[in-house]
Amino acid sequence: LTYWDTIGGAPTGNRWTGFGARMLVRPTAVAARGNFVLIYDAGTYAVYRYDRSRNTMTEVKDLQNMVKGEVTAVYLDTDLSFYVTDTDAGRVLYFDSSGHLLRVFGQDINLQHPVGVAVDQSSGEVLVADGFNDFILVLDRMGNVRRTIGSRGQGPGQFLNITAMTQRGHRVYVGARFAPRLQVLDERGAPLQEIDGGTRFPTAVAVDAEGRLYVGDYLDNTIKVYDSTGRLIGMAGGTGVGPGRFKRIAGLWVDQGYLYVADSLNGRIQVMRIAP
Repeated sequence: LTYWDTIGGAPTGNRWTGFGARMLVRPTAVAARGNFVLIYDAGTYAVYRYDRSRNTMTEVKDLQNMVKGEVTAVYLDTDLSFYVTDTDAGRVLYFDSSGHLLRVFGQDINLQHPVGVAVDQSSGEVLVADGFNDFILVLDRMGNVRRTIGSRGQGPGQFLNITAMTQRGHRVYVGARFAPRLQVLDERGAPLQEIDGGTRFPTAVAVDAEGRLYVGDYLDNTIKVYDSTGRLIGMAGGTGVGPGRFKRIAGLWVDQGYLYVADSLNGRIQVMRIAP
């Protein structure tokens, strides 16, 4: 990983309305598709869409009166619709690309503390990681429960305090506060791999097309990189304010050879270039 760019805000206005700037305060979640980067900023309670080609940032949705606490994850779909975890309220909100609420995913007892959300592009199923029940809830697009993946415990396919989740292909990648901290499961929940490579508190996970796993570690502000076999092959970052340094990695997303990092307490999104 090498530092590439920083998204900290963007100019606003024009010659008639006047010029200004919209700045990020405390971003906690990020996702990207092509030139478009979706950012949730807990400092302003807003979802922004940043256009990298134009260097513009648009407020898509003000969530101040819609979410109960901090949003921990977002997912940007291929049509630029997006999902937001309303974590403390125990639900996931689904919006179209313009920010209109389309659906609320909430399952009362089954969904109490969502900390991650993803969409399986092959099946259309929505996966939601619940950090209270310690399983992955698999829903259809209407919010009906199809199945669950995993359970609470310390064995293979079990979790203690899920903190992050992502999905790619037929694999689900899960980070948890307590051991085993990183696991890979298949789409039906069969355990495939436990990764023990020095991560102590995973707060965000992402995976690329080569099967490399990127993990943000809360305790040392590093991003640890594992190959598809679970071997630690690299590490980037550390605590600081300069390029390529972080203060509370709150979200990760891989798109088109770049790793987007929600560098929360530095008030920015950092873009890292992934080596081939």
